[in-house]
Order: sequence, then C-alpha cells, then structure tokens
Amino acid sequence: MKLVFTFLLVLFCNCLLAQEKEVFLNINRDTVNASAASYYCKIFENDSIKKETCYYTGSKTLASKAQYNKIPNITSYYNTAYKTYFPNGNVSTIDTFFNGYRIYKSYHYNGVLKDSVFRIYYYTIDANSLREDKVGIREWKWYSNGSIEDSAYNFNDTVLVYRSWHDNAMPGSAGYLDVNFKKISKWKYYHSNGNISAIIDYKKDKIINAMHYDINGKLLPDTLLANKPASFKKKKNAWSNYVDNNLYWPKGYKIINGDTATVVVNYTISNTGKVEDVYIAVPFNPVFDEIVVNLVKSSPRWNPRIECNRAIKETKSQTVTFSNKPK
Repeated sequence: MKLVFTFLLVLFCNCLLAQEKEVFLNINRDTVNASAASYYCKIFENDSIKKETCYYTGSKTLASKAQYNKIPNITSYYNTAYKTYFPNGNVSTIDTFFNGYRIYKSYHYNGVLKDSVFRIYYYTIDANSLREDKVGIREWKWYSNGSIEDSAYNFNDTVLVYRSWHDNAMPGSAGYLDVNFKKISKWKYYHSNGNISAIIDYKKDKIINAMHYDINGKLLPDTLLANKPASFKKKKNAWSNYVDNNLYWPKGYKIINGDTATVVVNYTISNTGKVEDVYIAVPFNPVFDEIVVNLVKSSPRWNPRIECNRAIKETKSQTVTFSNKPK
C-alpha cells in the first residue's frame, strides 16, 4: 500500500511539473489571436522533455511534430527529433540529432528528395550552453526533377570537396571549402551548356583573383562582373505592382473577426527566367490559395539569377496578404 501511495505521489508531482498549453501562431511563429493564426500548436513540457505538435489552420493538416530532450540545469537540448509537413500531407523535413550524430533530410513539394545531410559532432557542455564541433560531413542535394544539384564531403579533417550541377545534369561548379563552409583555393564555374563561366581564387570566401567567360567560352575583359538576384522586369517594385494588380478578394467570402488573409507561396525562377515549382507553403483557404498559385504561375518571365557569371535557379518564398478593408 505504501509503495502504491509513493508511486501515485511521484506521478502527481510529475504532472504538476509538466505544462501543456495550446497556442496560435502566425507565419513568423509569433503568438497571435486565433483569427490571425496560420498555425495551431499543442505543447507539452516538463523538466526532461518537450513535445510540440502543430497544424496548419488553413488546411487543418499536420504541419510539424517535434520532441526535444533537455540537458539538466541548462537551457540547451540534447537529443532531438523534428519532422515537418507540406500542406498536401507530404513530408517536408526530417531532422534527427542523437548522441552526436545528425541526420537531416528534406523533400520537394512533389515528394522528390531535396537535401540529405549526415554530420558527426563532438560536443562539450560549458556554462549554460552546448558547444558543437563538426567532425564528419556528408551533404547531397537534388532538384525537383530528380537530378543531383550539389554534394559536399570531407577530403580531410580541414577541407571539403564541393561540386554542383545544373538541372540538365551539366556541371555547375567545383571547388574546396573549409570546415566552416567558406570557399578556399581555386573554383571553376560552368554555364548550363558546359562551357566555363568563371575561374575564381578564394581565401575564406574572399575573392583574390577572378576571370570570367561568356557562354561561348570567350574570356571577358571585365573580371568584376556583379552577382545579381533574380529580378522581375527593370522597373522598381515591378513584382509587387504585378501582385497588387492581379490579387483580388473572392466574391462571397467573409472572414469572421478579420478583414485580411495571409498565404505563403514558394516558387522557383529557372536559369531561363521561367517560373516553376509553384506551391502553397502556408495555406489559408483553398479558394484564396488557388488565386495566389494562378497569379504566380501566370507571371511573365523574370531575369534569372546571375552568380559567378552564369544563370542559375533561385527559389523564393513570398507572403501574400489579401485585404477586404474599405479603400
């Protein structure tokens, strides 16, 4: 009888120490009212563990599940398991850290493997912190069509070999990184037709010397060509104006306790400026979501991203806000 009483007392005390709460979060993961929320989360926490399950309020589907084991007396977490999902139910990321090993995988919206990382750490617990040092690194990435995008692996304890490819399987770049992923030594870059685009010497990401070549392989006189992000037309605010001019509030829809709706859309600008791989990352309502997808898919061509004198893909994430406020 005494043993049973002791067990119940311990269980009761643990329940008192544990806290379970429900929160509503916006797209920035800030706490908000339910009417402005993009996520609804249940969080359980005690002295040794924290569990979190979140759902998209728009699609009512699972957004993420996480479990963290705490290190006693400090704020850091030790072993963790974190899994996220797209609104369509497909897995987005799987991130596991266990006893110094980290295995990470991410996926494209269509289910194709996007990124795979294996790292070995050794760690030391300092005053109220957990210090991590990379020992072994293996990383691979793939495009949504299944072609390999890049890879990085240890050449020795201080240097990594890095290679990348265009989505047509032609070489994109090759060079060396230090363990902090800073570029070192000589790098070669290629146009999507296979011709050399640049040869650049680095010292911890700093350019020491650079030569650039046009798409036909001819050496260019200007060796300081600027890198440029993907851009929409030439006018300032052209893209935001395009979105504003094509976004509309669907007829017959009204939001209780609010007059705005927020949707997050992801898309890719190809190396030819075409908009590809458009999908809703954070939904609101199928009708609103479809308006945003169609708006982005109907976009005229962009100016592609230029990096190291060659056009490459660029992925974008954008928040689109509908407003039904009187003008």
